[in-house]
Amino acid sequence: MYDFSAVTSFSVSSDTIKKLAGDEVIFYRDNPRVKIAVVTKKVMVKGLINLFGAYFEIAGGPGCEAKFFSYEEEARSWSSVVLATNDDVQ
Repeated sequence: MYDFSAVTSFSVSSDTIKKLAGDEVIFYRDNPRVKIAVVTKKVMVKGLINLFGAYFEIAGGPGCEAKFFSYEEEARSWSSVVLATNDDVQ
C-alpha cells in the first residue's frame, strides 16, 4: 500500500518514473499476486502512478491489480493488508 494522502507536492521526472518501473518488473514477476493500493485524493499523484503503470507494462511487467482509494481504511480492506507492529517483530 502506498499512502500519498499527506503529499502536498511531488517532483519527479518521467525518466525517473520509467527507471523505477523497469526496476520493479523483476519483483512483480516473482510475486504475481501482488495487489497495489494507492491512497490519495490528488489527481496529480494518480497521473504519476498511471504513468508508472504504463512504463511498467512497456518494460514487460506482468499485469498487476492496482486501485486508488481516498482513505487508508478502504485500501487496507481491499488489499487485506496486515502490517506487523514493532511488538510483532523479534
